[in-house]
Amino acid sequence: MARGGRRPGAGRKAVLSGMDKIAVGGQCERLWGEAARDNARDSAGLVELQKSWKRAQDVPVHERTRIGKLWHEEQSDDVEGTLAEHGRERLVTVPVKRPKGLRQNIKERVAAEETSRRGITITPRMVDECWKEFRALQKRLDNDDV
Repeated sequence: MARGGRRPGAGRKAVLSGMDKIAVGGQCERLWGEAARDNARDSAGLVELQKSWKRAQDVPVHERTRIGKLWHEEQSDDVEGTLAEHGRERLVTVPVKRPKGLRQNIKERVAAEETSRRGITITPRMVDECWKEFRALQKRLDNDDV
């Protein structure tokens, strides 16, 4: 893409290559997705449920069968109790809401990380452009319009 001037190679050179832009945008999208998942887990009370399942999974399989039905019922009751506390069934569908107010923080965080990693100044505005390009590419790939 030309960056000014009439002759070939004139104008300001790009700071990031196309792949670098996609990498920066992907990092933003990853952080944004993690925030959305964390919000969904917190709002659905899944943290306690995960702890209950973790306790059940910590017992080795050969000990589970030795302990038998009593152990299984105890662990199942623990999980069922956690589910009941939050008014949930075994199958949990959690609506994932868009995390609000985090875009600027994510852009600043990624800009600081990329600036220190690459040794060149990456501004939050540049990160925003990379994020937009990443999302546009992702949309094109999802629609199979490559």
